[in-house]
Amino acid sequence: MKMRKIKSRVFKTGAVVFILLGVLIANAQAANAEVKKVLTNKPANKPWTTLYYIDSDYSGGCADPLQEVLIDEISSTSNINVVVIQDKLNEPAFTYYVDENHNVTVLQDLGEVNMADWQVLQDFIAFGKQNYPADRYLLWV
Repeated sequence: MKMRKIKSRVFKTGAVVFILLGVLIANAQAANAEVKKVLTNKPANKPWTTLYYIDSDYSGGCADPLQEVLIDEISSTSNINVVVIQDKLNEPAFTYYVDENHNVTVLQDLGEVNMADWQVLQDFIAFGKQNYPADRYLLWV
């Protein structure tokens, strides 16, 4: 009788372990399939992302180089992303995306930043690389 109870407990324990392992394996396979799905749906990098670092914190020359000078010259294409950070005198800094039609879309309102601070430049480069992946990057300062 005692041996029968031990065998029964071993069998039940084995069955529970077997079921749990089956559930864990099924979940792992589903998670792996989900990761593959995410990776295959990721858009391809463009060949280039161009980053413009524009400090307009001065009181001479043109007050808005992006609108007065660069906007007619720069735009994204099917091969190039154009991302800009600009800080103007007495105004907050913004990051922008310039589309194929030279339209400017505000990506971030950064508030007042010190464009001479290396951390601002590093953060902008990281932002551009993370949000606009490319095979190559060009930085204009």
